[in-house]
Amino acid sequence: MNSRKMNIKENKITQVFDVFFIMILCFITLLTTMLMQGKVLVGSGDSGGSFTYRIDLNTLLPLCILLSSYLIFICFLSNKELRKMIKNLYASSKE
Repeated sequence: MNSRKMNIKENKITQVFDVFFIMILCFITLLTTMLMQGKVLVGSGDSGGSFTYRIDLNTLLPLCILLSSYLIFICFLSNKELRKMIKNLYASSKE
């Protein structure tokens, strides 16, 4: 019983660490982007603080294809693993 409580506590600690780690990575990514922009974000640059975004289809299309194919692959793999897990679960309960 005591080991179960320890496992639950360790699980919670791991989850909290994961959440903070992801938050720190997001913060670092955003901060790096802001620092790379430099004077434009502060408003003292030549553009006067205005932003212009340009979407390049030569970059966007392969990225969308790559992300879509990754999502399809992950869904297929997850579905396969789920079926295997359900099969094992019900096979052991029949015995």
